This record gives sequence, C-alpha cells and structure tokens, in this order.
Amino acid sequence: MKKETFTEKLIKRTYGISGPLDEYKRRETDRIGNQVFIVLFYLMIFGNLIPLLLAYKYPQEVALIYPPLILVIALISAGYVTYKIEKNRNYSY
Repeated sequence: MKKETFTEKLIKRTYGISGPLDEYKRRETDRIGNQVFIVLFYLMIFGNLIPLLLAYKYPQEVALIYPPLILVIALISAGYVTYKIEKNRNYSY
C-alpha cells in the first residue's frame, strides 16, 4: 500500500471524501474541479475587462463594487462544488 501524497490529502479534505481515493472518486473530483475552473477562468479573463474600462471614469464605484462581486462569485462556485459533491455522494461515495 502506497503512502498518500499531499495532493491526495488536499483533494480528500476539500471534497469531503472519506476512505481511499480510488479511480472513480478521483475522476469525479477532477470533472467537478475542471468545470468550475473553466467557468471561473473565462469569467475572470473577460470579467476583468469591464472594471478595467470603468475604472478611469468611475474609480470609486469600481473599488466599492468589484471586491464584493468577486466574493459573491467565489461563494457561488463553492456552493456549486458542494452541491455536486453531495449529489455524487448520494449515488457513489
């Protein structure tokens, strides 16, 4: 039996997996993580253009609105991951 790597420990801790991290669990966590990454990547790339353009004309509004907006996006992403993990746990974990 091989020793668990630090990455595997982080994955198990983040996704709430108990027991060994087998191929199916690893594949499901990779799938969920990839979906969230793709959405957040493009959202951050294109979403940063709007504040960048608005910052010249409305710097105070951008400074007040943009950080809470990033927090809301992060919370929605975390909620999505939690929802998908719980949904998969009912069927497989």
